[in-house]
Amino acid sequence: MELTYDWNCFQSMFYPKRRAPASAANANAGSEAAAPVFLVVEEERILSVFGEGEDFSSWIGAGYPQMAAEITHRELILFERKDVDRWMSGALALPHFHDQVEFLRQNAAPKVLSRGRLRKGGRTLLLRQGLEMPVYRHFILEAIQGWWAKVLPSSYGILIRLEGALPGTYVKDVLVVIRRGRVDSFCEPDFTILGRERSRQPEDVVRYLSEKHLVPVQGLFLPAELWQRWIEAENPWREVALAVRTDRAKLVPFRWSLVTLAATRGFLGI
Repeated sequence: MELTYDWNCFQSMFYPKRRAPASAANANAGSEAAAPVFLVVEEERILSVFGEGEDFSSWIGAGYPQMAAEITHRELILFERKDVDRWMSGALALPHFHDQVEFLRQNAAPKVLSRGRLRKGGRTLLLRQGLEMPVYRHFILEAIQGWWAKVLPSSYGILIRLEGALPGTYVKDVLVVIRRGRVDSFCEPDFTILGRERSRQPEDVVRYLSEKHLVPVQGLFLPAELWQRWIEAENPWREVALAVRTDRAKLVPFRWSLVTLAATRGFLGI
């Protein structure tokens, strides 16, 4: 099986369904900031609407002023259809879906972050109406396209294996190949040729993938529940460093440079 662009696999691992944000009652009471709602509009008519973990489909086709008058406890972020159409056309020229998503993210960011942002605990936070609201971006993807280039070669693979993954929540394995700091391709690898016993051995799995795809592969093996905790943690790299130190997560091959840099970022909160 050749490495392919398996978007369902990629999304299951890096963009899983997340917990619903604070309820409207909590947001009105001021106990917790509710996440913003994103809309695509044309002449104030709602064409599409999205809120993390919520169903706003009943508002499609309605007028924006009506929604704004009724949902006063949430911030509504609008995108004009002409802008979205232009961004979608530009994204089509890119090689695969991950690059297209990144292109759309970069074009939408000035609108979303128009009122400022800051870094805190390894997360980007929106500064809106005096509240801090997290902008989700997977910490591994940030590292791949950022500081990992300091300790890993220009081309490499990263295999993430989750143990005890729940059906419908995560795939078990994802292999991502990085070239010059960019995600090049991704898939759920096939270990049939290794046999059942060898496919359970981290060293055999990493060696096989390195030979097959002609790039050094870094393996990360951990429980699925720990992966979920990292996604939701304010400072995930602190969690990563502690997990590797206590053998709850395993790096194959073990790289002191990678662990040291992760620990430094984690404990300094950068």
